[in-house]
Amino acid sequence: MRRLCERVRKDLGVKNIVWMLLFSVLLSTCCFSAVNRLVRNIVPEQEIIITVDEPGEISGDIWIVRINGEALSKEIFDKANKTGMWEYRDAVEWGYSENVILSCGENKGSTIQFDIPEMPNAGIEFWRQEYSGSINLEVDGKIEHYILYSEVGDRWVLTPFQDSITALVLTLLCYILLSAVIFLLQVSLYYFGKSIPFHKQGREYKY
Repeated sequence: MRRLCERVRKDLGVKNIVWMLLFSVLLSTCCFSAVNRLVRNIVPEQEIIITVDEPGEISGDIWIVRINGEALSKEIFDKANKTGMWEYRDAVEWGYSENVILSCGENKGSTIQFDIPEMPNAGIEFWRQEYSGSINLEVDGKIEHYILYSEVGDRWVLTPFQDSITALVLTLLCYILLSAVIFLLQVSLYYFGKSIPFHKQGREYKY
C-alpha cells in the first residue's frame, strides 16, 4: 500500500493530488440529497407521541402540515396510531395549499404517534395561528410542553432530535467515503488513459 501511494504521488505530483482531492470533496457535496436519504435509511427511528393539551385563547386546534419535510398523505394518516379526535383533510377537497392532519376544537387528551428518524432536521411541522392550542410531546419517556398559539399565523418545525450527533457522524462518514471513491475513480481513469497506446501517424503530402 505504501509503495502504491508513493507511486501515485510520484506520477501525479502533490499539486495535482490536492486538486483532485478538492474536486472529489466538491463533487461529493453535490450529492446532498442522496446522502441525506441514505443516512435517513440508516439511522434508527424513534416513536414520538403528540398529545393535545390545553386550548389557547380562542380554541385548541392542532394543525400538522408536514412530517420530516415531506407532504402528508392519507396513507400516513391511516398508519399513525391515534386516540381521540383527529382528521385528515385533502388539499384539493378543502382548498388548502397542502394536505393537513388536524385536531379541531378542544380535544384535550387526543394523541397521535409517528416514527421519526434521529436526524437534526427531522420532525413535525405545524401551522400556528390564533386558534391553536398546546401539545405535549413525548420522546423516549420524556415529555415537553409546547404552546402553538400565534397571533400572526406561521409555520413552525418541531425537531426533537436536533441535538443528536449520530446522524451528523454518519453524514460525515458518507461524505468521506464518497470523496474517497471519486478520488480513486479519478486515479484509475488517469492510469487507464496512460495505458492506452497512442500512435502518431505520419502524413504524406503529394504535390
